[in-house]
Amino acid sequence: MQKALGLEKSELVQLSKTRWACQLKSVTAVIANLPALLKSLTELTSTTTAIGLLSKLSRLSNVYMLVMFKALLSTTEGLHKYLQKEDVDLAQATWYKDAVLETLRSMRTEEMAEKFYNQAKEILEANHLSETPAPGGSQKRKQKRLDDYVVESTTGTRAYVSTLDKIRNHIFYPCLDRMVKIQFESQVRAGQALAPDVLY
Repeated sequence: MQKALGLEKSELVQLSKTRWACQLKSVTAVIANLPALLKSLTELTSTTTAIGLLSKLSRLSNVYMLVMFKALLSTTEGLHKYLQKEDVDLAQATWYKDAVLETLRSMRTEEMAEKFYNQAKEILEANHLSETPAPGGSQKRKQKRLDDYVVESTTGTRAYVSTLDKIRNHIFYPCLDRMVKIQFESQVRAGQALAPDVLY
């Protein structure tokens, strides 16, 4: 499919729970291969897995997260590589960590959230995808056997997040804040960064 679309041949990278560099490579690979992924999944719609993946990759909120995490993980990549060295200087690592923290904090603006939003919309448009859900797309049909019962909580249904305000407040700010607070302030110890799996 890459060849048919004239894309550079590349492979998806297996997601790693222990190395930030692998997380960045995974996100970058999905973005680079998104046209081929969408086209391949479109041709595999006979399977429920393909249909589910196609639906997720076609959502503005998920494309936004790809764009956002590529930027955030690119910001932390240099620090991560430095902390993997055998001869880490603790003072230098602390300075490096503080610099990265400051950069991340400076990204917490409406302008940055809108920049990622516009990039995500451009990706959707380039792949001829709609940024709004199909009618009833965010609703799950109630099973008949539940008609006589009161359902107090949903089971897997999520609200569709597509407006800039909702994406900024429900995705961008929480992810960035958690990354700053947990991943660096709490988990950078003695020159070693722990896995960022809490972000996912």
